[in-house]
Amino acid sequence: MKKIITILFVLGMSYNMLGQTFVREKPEYVGIQSRIHLYGMFQLDNDGLYYYNDYGMEKPIAPDVYLKQSTGKEQFFAYDKKNDRFYFHSNNVIGYYNPTKLGSLDYHKKNAKENKLPIVTLENARHIIGLVKTEMKEEYDKRNDSILEVKRQKLEQEKNDSIEAARRKEAKNNEYRKHNNWHELSFDQNVGLYCNYCNDYHRDNDLYVISINSDTIYYLRNNPELLIMGNAFHELHFGKISHEIKERKKFQDYIEIWRDSIGLNDKINNDEARTINTGRYKQYISEISKVAPYGFVGNWGWHLNTADGVEPYFTFFNMSNKTIKYIDFHFCLFNAVGDRCYLRYNRSYTGSVRGVGPVESFSYGSWNWDRATHYTTADASEMRITKIVITYMDKTVKTLTGNAIVYE
Repeated sequence: MKKIITILFVLGMSYNMLGQTFVREKPEYVGIQSRIHLYGMFQLDNDGLYYYNDYGMEKPIAPDVYLKQSTGKEQFFAYDKKNDRFYFHSNNVIGYYNPTKLGSLDYHKKNAKENKLPIVTLENARHIIGLVKTEMKEEYDKRNDSILEVKRQKLEQEKNDSIEAARRKEAKNNEYRKHNNWHELSFDQNVGLYCNYCNDYHRDNDLYVISINSDTIYYLRNNPELLIMGNAFHELHFGKISHEIKERKKFQDYIEIWRDSIGLNDKINNDEARTINTGRYKQYISEISKVAPYGFVGNWGWHLNTADGVEPYFTFFNMSNKTIKYIDFHFCLFNAVGDRCYLRYNRSYTGSVRGVGPVESFSYGSWNWDRATHYTTADASEMRITKIVITYMDKTVKTLTGNAIVYE
């Protein structure tokens, strides 16, 4: 208030009454009977900081509205005798009012005189109002600085908390990565994935992922129709990542944990996937062909009926690119001590049965002889395949013996 004091002394006015408080509890001074005019008000903006809302020269305001907006008690700092204006400020407003109730003007004049409230002209008052505004603004600037400091500390704390939370989460993810593989993706129960390769809907809870790009998952899956000699064919499938999958927490956690690994393996597209499957299938068949280039015996066995008749059954997988027309299985029977058992009627130790095709390439043929074609002794307990003769549709013949006879 030092500047205000200086101005008042220049004007020849007393400072004794500057800041004198007229309590609001007396409604005849500031209340329904008074006409209130405001020059401005300190208010909160959307960011929670104070600013001065300047009403220009002056703004009439209803007493009840004023009472709701003003904070603190009114302090009178000047009196305009000519216009009967009593200038005041509270904690957040600057203005003046004209007492209108009968007798109240005389009361205020008396108080102004007794308390030596500075008498000013309209022009003098505006100078003083500017100084009061400046002083109040300094106080609100301090409040704003305090508010900003609290906000800064809060943001700093939130930042530190966020960094610490991220650090703990990353440590947890690193520990998880040590004991798990990014290829293994677990879905929630009943979440399905439509495959654009085989046009089927897969509801596997676990996928072996090869690649993920922005909207497609590429994953390996066993082909149940290609289980050859105990070796499964892992076919590459791919499907769009549905909105349902993206919303699942398990999938979101998977993406977050394995983000780096996924980023290094996002180069496959649908055409490449089909090419990869073709190459993998050729390699798969090639590896099996090294062991059984013509085919192998699958499920097989035999039993003796009540008349000691031999009733065998055989399956054979054709690895050749030719179609089988006939296949002849030659066999011998042995008893428990390893002696060969002869076959009655022809008094031979070797028998044979013929299976009729066709058996296409890379498929099984099955035969079951439920009526005996050979009879033997009752102590026969073991059968051994001694030779397989394959006749193809083009009339070529291939004979398999010894190690060339492969069993699944």
